[in-house]
Amino acid sequence: MAASQRTSLYYIWQEIVDCTRNPRYKRYPAYGGRGIELYPVWCSYTAFQIWALGAGCQKGYCLTCLDPDGNFTPSNCSWIPFVAQKPRKRGKLYSAFGETKSLCDWADDPRVSVSSDTISGRLKSGWEIERALSTPPMKGILPVIMLAAFGETKSVRAWARDPRISVSHETIYKRLKSGWDIEMTLSTPPMPSSFFKEMLTAFGETKSLSAWGHDSRVSVSCYLIYGRLKSGWEIEKALITPSIKAKRTSTD
Repeated sequence: MAASQRTSLYYIWQEIVDCTRNPRYKRYPAYGGRGIELYPVWCSYTAFQIWALGAGCQKGYCLTCLDPDGNFTPSNCSWIPFVAQKPRKRGKLYSAFGETKSLCDWADDPRVSVSSDTISGRLKSGWEIERALSTPPMKGILPVIMLAAFGETKSVRAWARDPRISVSHETIYKRLKSGWDIEMTLSTPPMPSSFFKEMLTAFGETKSLSAWGHDSRVSVSCYLIYGRLKSGWEIEKALITPSIKAKRTSTD
């Protein structure tokens, strides 16, 4: 069909075809990649168009699935006013505990006690997916801690909102509790999960970061080691230097 003849209905049809049958399409993993299929007859746009016009398709309406995990079939699809639809954004899928789901679906899982926003924030801070899902939310109200860094003094949450900072307020609290220097806490990017497996050589031995973190000679956490290395420390110094608790002002 020539581009000039394509209607909004055609683009809807093209979208569901790509979502279910084109592995190279960006949204395929959330549909075809999960086993969601397209009604074979609808591989023909003409057949889909005939069904759509007879099923209530009109201007201002959109296609929706009664069962979001079901196939694109006449019995599972219907047309509703666009303003009435509240689509569930699946986005990226995450695998944990032998299952693969979107963050929204994981947040709805009865085994998970944190919100999708909290899960997302933890992942951006370098948490492993299963830890991000299974760790309970922080209880109670955290004290207001003022941090002085880079010539400025702001609360932890204010620093977390600063566009120069790429870590969450939860990560800032955790790093400070682990003995990180304040400026290193704020300037070190989140630790990617792959970094746990990175091999590091020190004292004539080569081990993963995770293994060094459990070495009896090392008294600091993997996270602090990572932060020190990102700040340019030598590996042996990063491993053996004890942590120094950061000084800050707490206001209740």
